Amino acid sequence: MWQGRLNPIDRFSVRTMQDQANLPSLTASLTERQRFGRYVYNFIFLPPHEPESTIERMTERLRSLASQDAPAR
Repeated sequence: MWQGRLNPIDRFSVRTMQDQANLPSLTASLTERQRFGRYVYNFIFLPPHEPESTIERMTERLRSLASQDAPAR
């Protein structure tokens, strides 16, 4: 996951996605941390023949979580 979106592993970049400058404070409470930060430290691996619908459901859930975090206009 990168910035709230699922991405294939071939798009992973240690240089940009694990830049130490973006490492969050893991001692902060969950309510104080960004839900979708700029540092990747969690990966989701699915079996090769996982139905596309699984990825679609996960993507929709992430979109829903991101909209909950969006500031009110």
